Amino acid sequence: MELKVTQEGGFAALMVQKQIDTKKLPPKLQSSLNSFIKRHSGKKSKTNPLLRDGYLYTVEWSGEKEGKIQFDESNIPHEIEAIVQFMLK
Repeated sequence: MELKVTQEGGFAALMVQKQIDTKKLPPKLQSSLNSFIKRHSGKKSKTNPLLRDGYLYTVEWSGEKEGKIQFDESNIPHEIEAIVQFMLK
């Protein structure tokens, strides 16, 4: 399965995008991602339209399962935050 993480926004309104085969994630992050996808597939994105100069994260997965969800820095789920940090470092 492929995973793509996009970070947009901030003070300078920059965009950073990274893509990875989920087999290259550490086992703990793979497990977190699989649990997250099972719980959040088909759910609507949650972002705060009033958040200024904050970051917006888009997480997309494709392969056996496909989906996309967005969060901002104020409400990103813990298990996805660890994956985002790993991919964007």
